[in-house]
Amino acid sequence: MAGSMVLSALCVFAFVLAASAEDALSVIKVDPCKDGSTNNVKEVRMTHCGSLPCVVKLADKPRFDFVAERNSNVMRLKVQGQIGSLKPENFPGFKSDACSQM
Repeated sequence: MAGSMVLSALCVFAFVLAASAEDALSVIKVDPCKDGSTNNVKEVRMTHCGSLPCVVKLADKPRFDFVAERNSNVMRLKVQGQIGSLKPENFPGFKSDACSQM
């Protein structure tokens, strides 16, 4: 009886560990932009992205660390993506008020 309880506990632990590993954040390399617009970006992390290019899915969770240039009461969000050599396009459906997401 005690042996089966220990085995059950280990199975549950292994399942939780596997689920946690799947949601692990990988650090993504950020190439500096020529205009300096990425100077304040310290780190970008993403789930389900072990190597570039990332295939981003709806369930993925990005995290960003940056240093603000100045104090502000608002923060606007714009998400862009680029496919191949096409010019970057804004992704629709994102709320631009980033403060409401905190």
